[in-house]
Amino acid sequence: MTPGDRLDAFLHELDRTKLADLEVLALPEPDPEERAALLGRVAEAAARPDAVDVDGTRAGIRELMLRRLSGDGFRPTWAGLNWVASPMRIEDRAWLIVAVEDAAVAALLEDRLDPDDVAALREPFAIASSMEGAGTTGVPDLSGSRLAAAPVTALAVSAGSIGGLGIIAAIAAFLRRRRRRLEQDD
Repeated sequence: MTPGDRLDAFLHELDRTKLADLEVLALPEPDPEERAALLGRVAEAAARPDAVDVDGTRAGIRELMLRRLSGDGFRPTWAGLNWVASPMRIEDRAWLIVAVEDAAVAALLEDRLDPDDVAALREPFAIASSMEGAGTTGVPDLSGSRLAAAPVTALAVSAGSIGGLGIIAAIAAFLRRRRRRLEQDD
């Protein structure tokens, strides 16, 4: 598998990662000395014959992540626009972007780096992307769990009027369509 193929596979994985799941995460700042040593080994591996453009890859990933993170603040809802501020701090966004860049570089240089270095580059993004379902989307998950459906059931029971039940039915239909669409995307 070529470096380009490995990068494409990583980008496919990244595309399937939900930003809402990552916004509740705070990655620790790495030790500056260990990181400098790791980046030195990455630069050596990238400079070998058949050089790999690590800087260009990092810049492309950074651009992609900045676009995804900036677009995440605009969340249309059935009732209008929901301009929600992300609970993720600026520092956490920066470390997330660095983690994604590092994982992309690990995909590119997998065959040129020591396996421990590849693992060190991949680990922060692996931790971040393993948090599926932890995000704060504000929409209950109706994927089959009785506990997940409890808020909608409680709301329907307490509506008490025909109009209220109509609104609840519209919300439930919207959530079912959303769930089907998400299942089709996965």
